[in-house]
Amino acid sequence: MKQFDFLKAPYKKGDKAISVASNIRKKLDLIPRIICFLIALVVWIYVFNLNDTDITSTMTLEVKVVGVDALTDSGMMMYGMEKTNVTVTVKGSNRDLKKYSEADYSAYVDVSSLQTAGKHSLPITVKTPTGSSISTTSQEPANVSLFADFYTTKELPLNVFEKYVKISAYDYSIEKSSDTILVKGPKSVVDKMSYAGYTIEGEISLSKTISGFNVGLFDRNGDYIAFDPGTLSYSTDDLTINVNVTTQNSVPIVIKVMGEGSNLIATPERPNVILHGDPGVLSQITEYTITLSEAVAGRNVSVKLTGEYLPSGVTIDGEGTEMQISFANPAPPSVE
Repeated sequence: MKQFDFLKAPYKKGDKAISVASNIRKKLDLIPRIICFLIALVVWIYVFNLNDTDITSTMTLEVKVVGVDALTDSGMMMYGMEKTNVTVTVKGSNRDLKKYSEADYSAYVDVSSLQTAGKHSLPITVKTPTGSSISTTSQEPANVSLFADFYTTKELPLNVFEKYVKISAYDYSIEKSSDTILVKGPKSVVDKMSYAGYTIEGEISLSKTISGFNVGLFDRNGDYIAFDPGTLSYSTDDLTINVNVTTQNSVPIVIKVMGEGSNLIATPERPNVILHGDPGVLSQITEYTITLSEAVAGRNVSVKLTGEYLPSGVTIDGEGTEMQISFANPAPPSVE
């Protein structure tokens, strides 16, 4: 049997013991690894199934309005819808509900299909994230009420009501840059309007210009029509109301001679003139000055009263009338 001698390996009793112990140790090290793998697999399966479990969530969304441009193109408008929130309950996988936030949801009403004037109840549509397992299970409210009407415009007379305190010594007048104001809005509301009004209140002692003001809207019976800025519109940006306050003031006439005769004594036909204008402007005028280039003693000069050189808005009594001015030599100094 020498032909099988090559299968025989050198044999030592100590080497065999070491080899067997090493194999046993390798097998024992493998067992914890297998156990850890099985635990990880169980946890993964649990988490996977947990993420796929359907759960519910509740949120509150603000209801938007869409289709307004299409409604406007048809000559209509909507109004009367208060700010509305809808409470929504959605259902979907745990994974999807954690993936999306409230910003990925929306709620809206579509007004593009409205064709008749009056009150309407429209459904609120809730949109959930596209491509997800999420769906709506309930919502409150389900509908929202609003009004639709045909859009129109109307020119209204602009009336100014005077409730300000008047000073007895002053005269008052009102000037408007326009006698009308253009109002826009739903036909059923605008058709009831008869005029627009603005009230001037408080004590007024100086002229003033009022611009960018708000007006009240009234029906033919004088009843106030509530103004809703989301429904009605008007503009007073190009309109002004001028409150002109005038009074009169008597000031002395002063004669000034610039050249020869400047030392002469001038005596006008009357000592004062009466000026009319804004109280604030008149308070700055202390005299009415007539300037001449020369004067001769014993010779009268005729001049016309004019407001040409007075401040804007100030007028003079007797505008254009002539007045005589006499000149005399000054009295000689007295000798004691």
